Amino acid sequence: MTLSKQDYQEYLGIHFHLLYFTGCYNGIFPENYDFKDFLKTRFEPKAVCRDVFLEEKDEILDELIGNNHNLPENWLSILNGFRKSVKGEFVFLKCLSKHSIFKNLENEKFYAVKALSDSFETLIPDYPAIVELCILPFKDEIIYDGFIKGGNIKIGKNIHKSLNEEYKQAKENKEIIYSLK
Repeated sequence: MTLSKQDYQEYLGIHFHLLYFTGCYNGIFPENYDFKDFLKTRFEPKAVCRDVFLEEKDEILDELIGNNHNLPENWLSILNGFRKSVKGEFVFLKCLSKHSIFKNLENEKFYAVKALSDSFETLIPDYPAIVELCILPFKDEIIYDGFIKGGNIKIGKNIHKSLNEEYKQAKENKEIIYSLK
């Protein structure tokens, strides 16, 4: 249900570099701000960088990937995949052995999402619940970017039952999305 320790560390490296680049590129950080300073930064400025990235992801990725910025080759394809991210409100429906199931409230699709280092049921123990998050491709799976809002809006029994029926139908019809390729 979570990434391997190695994949988690790789994702953090990529994501922190992306957020740092976003902060520098958009003037969120002063010119002399280096990556070590960024790593020591509180959560709030990192969240600002994340929000700016999601608003301007194509421009930021074009600059970062197009000019390479001394990034490892395997990072470039992963970063390019971030263009396919999906941000919005989701229902965190269930935890399975390999992933958790989220339903996007805007497009009505179900996604199989892996957590990063802590399982979703640890992060949101009282589910199903409505959360705001951004899912994105990482290697051949879907993960979330590490930022979750909400979880305190609970789903009633009747809606939960209806969502489970929708999920079962989507599963039978092979409509569960396991990759954002």
